[in-house]
Amino acid sequence: MGKELLAALGGLLLALGAAFADESPPQASESKTATAAGRPSAEIVPTFGLGLPSQVPWSPPPFPPTAPNDPRLPLPYFSPPPPGPSPEDLALIPGGSCCWGGFEYLMWWEKKAPLPSNFLTTGSLKDAVPGALGQPNTQDLYPASAVDFFQLSGLRVTAGAWFDDQQMLGLEGSGFVLEKSMHVFLAKSDRSGNPLFAFAHFDPLPKGSPDAFVASAPRGGKVGPFSGSVGFDTDSQLWGAEANLVHALYWSPVFRVRLLGGFRYLDLGESLTFFYQRVTLGSAAVPFLGKTFPSSLELADDFFQTRNQFYGPQIGLDGQYFLGKCFVVLGGKLAAGATHEALNINGISTLQQVKKPAQTAAGGLFALPSNIGRFDADQFGVVPQFLARLGWQPVRWVRGWVGYDFLYWSQVLRPGSQVDLRVNPAQVPTDPRFTGARSSSPAPQFNRTDFWMQGLSFGAELTF
Repeated sequence: MGKELLAALGGLLLALGAAFADESPPQASESKTATAAGRPSAEIVPTFGLGLPSQVPWSPPPFPPTAPNDPRLPLPYFSPPPPGPSPEDLALIPGGSCCWGGFEYLMWWEKKAPLPSNFLTTGSLKDAVPGALGQPNTQDLYPASAVDFFQLSGLRVTAGAWFDDQQMLGLEGSGFVLEKSMHVFLAKSDRSGNPLFAFAHFDPLPKGSPDAFVASAPRGGKVGPFSGSVGFDTDSQLWGAEANLVHALYWSPVFRVRLLGGFRYLDLGESLTFFYQRVTLGSAAVPFLGKTFPSSLELADDFFQTRNQFYGPQIGLDGQYFLGKCFVVLGGKLAAGATHEALNINGISTLQQVKKPAQTAAGGLFALPSNIGRFDADQFGVVPQFLARLGWQPVRWVRGWVGYDFLYWSQVLRPGSQVDLRVNPAQVPTDPRFTGARSSSPAPQFNRTDFWMQGLSFGAELTF
């Protein structure tokens, strides 16, 4: 019995030894296979006291695998992380914070405001029609066909914020306003009526014949004598606003490209006023509403006012490039939409007699019952804008620049282009040929032209 038990134990030990002998070769084979693939075998190390295997810190093998399409390129998740920007570079990243805001002083110039051609004249009583165009002694009193408003000052404010920490999508709003510019011209005669001043026009009956409304004239002619003055004043003001979604197409510490898309609004308001005054000399009389009045003062005023309002979506692109602490910005936007055009025309004439109440009548010289009123229209328009900046950013949260802007507007109404010089004197209260009969001349005009603004900007921006 004892011998049989010893034999059974011996057989069991021999079976266990054979089993362990059979498992050893596959381990060696796997080790050779891993070594042949270029990967060293990993030795199993006991983890007593270190927790479960999933809780043991993992470190990549010393030889990272390569991409299958390029053995020289290590897989990204085995590559070391790219070096982050230095503090100096971080200070130069535009929009490095979640919000930004800035302001700019604008020094802009606008396209000259058009005027009617040869509408103010001086002449002689020797001519058949004193002051009318084409007469031997008629000269232009204001030969320029446009008014230059010269340099205009303004202010632009911009603010924006990112929606996400990666600064991939944000919102930016901007608005600007320019000062109201004015130009005034006035010519007055002396007390004897010298020199002769007039507003030139064309009488449609007979067709297109030159004529003139005389404001001042000395003694000795068929007109007057009057002492008087002629002139005009015009003004212009532009403002606008826009709101854009901003997407960062590319961003590095030294270069960034942004895509913008949103909505733009522009508002251009302008006016042109003619004023005409004459006072009788001696026994002369002035005509008013078909009658004559001696020793009187006569006034006539014409008002032409336009307003253009642009509404439309826009898209744009701008890029910023840093050279040390200096930077350059180039960008452009294009808006397309509707321009709402409004034209207001009004005129009034006044007769002032000594110790009598003033009399007024509708209509001046070029604003008469045939064209007085408000007229509206809508026109398709495009508004491209180009900007360039050169600036300096000493620290992350502030920077300043000097820039250049060019803004173009394809279709607008300007008041000087809306004056119809074809005037039937039968409608003019201060003309001796007044009858009060309605006429088609002058007529409201919708003469459109383009408009532009350009100039310098001096700005600063804060980020926070």
